[in-house]
Amino acid sequence: MKERSLTRRDFLKFLLGTLSTLPPMFLLGRKFIDEAKGLGSNTSPEEVPLPIENAESLVVSQTPKSAVEAEAKTGIEFLRSLGFEDKIVYIVYGRPQKYEGQRTWGSLGSTRTAEESWQIVQNLRGEISQEIGKSNSDFALNILNPVYRSVDGVIQDIYIQKALALAGENQGLVALNFNSISEAGETLQRLEGVLPKDLLPYLAVGLDIEYFPNRKTTAEEINDFSSWFAEKHKEWARGLPKVPGVIILYTLHGSPQAGEIGRILGLDRLRQYYLDGRTLVVPIFDGYGSRGAKLAKMDEIINSLPNTSDFPALLGVMEFNSRWGDKYDSCNRNESFSTLVGAPVFFFASQ
Repeated sequence: MKERSLTRRDFLKFLLGTLSTLPPMFLLGRKFIDEAKGLGSNTSPEEVPLPIENAESLVVSQTPKSAVEAEAKTGIEFLRSLGFEDKIVYIVYGRPQKYEGQRTWGSLGSTRTAEESWQIVQNLRGEISQEIGKSNSDFALNILNPVYRSVDGVIQDIYIQKALALAGENQGLVALNFNSISEAGETLQRLEGVLPKDLLPYLAVGLDIEYFPNRKTTAEEINDFSSWFAEKHKEWARGLPKVPGVIILYTLHGSPQAGEIGRILGLDRLRQYYLDGRTLVVPIFDGYGSRGAKLAKMDEIINSLPNTSDFPALLGVMEFNSRWGDKYDSCNRNESFSTLVGAPVFFFASQ
């Protein structure tokens, strides 16, 4: 069957106004929509926090399988059924403290409890929404993304349980971040046996490829894990069609400084949509630098991913200013966000 080609979608109104106001570099080589490749791999056999809107879509309620869920035959239909199309999925990364003086990382490093962590998500979301000129309704999902293991050990189960219990009222998910696929699988299986069953639908996954044992991985390894997780999510979230499964893949994608470190090999074979398990797999480019450098890397990744009108490529970007100011990024948060022009969903992460 011949794949339908994609037409340019005018998302400039979403960000910076009309096309004529943008510098040429901003538009150079954007591939999200203009050049779908049709490879077929994705087919499926301290601010006042903002008020939460549409939180009821993620609050636990055992309802029959919806018509929308049953009719989602393509990736774009799945995104629409979740209310994700043209919206922001916001991710906040880091390692919360276990005790005073512990070495921490990322935006969550200033927090110790799950309540504090969710407050940081809301505070940062409020700041960023103002910087990029967005309203509360432009955010479809918040993802709390705590690093599971560090030199100080693993996050306590009580933190995980409380974070999951607060996910619904924060319009979000909790994506535990792992440094290997094996630890991710083993930990999820263990948590499945100890957490209350009604919290499991809100459990998502982050994989930090830079810190994998070989400091890289393959699309096939990720596909195997993602297929397994999607089946788990299908079981956990039965009757909750508005609660998606999400797997975040942090990748440097072979930056010149890093070589193969943080790279996903065989991106053209990466499967991003699991319709039956209602799960999405999303690489996040976590390299820092100028807007131009980020744009170039985003184009490189988009050109490597399967990308069709029915199953558009999904890709996000990380900004570092929230935690590090201009120490790493030479572009501000708005400029980092602008690299997502043309994406079907704006996956935006804060370090």
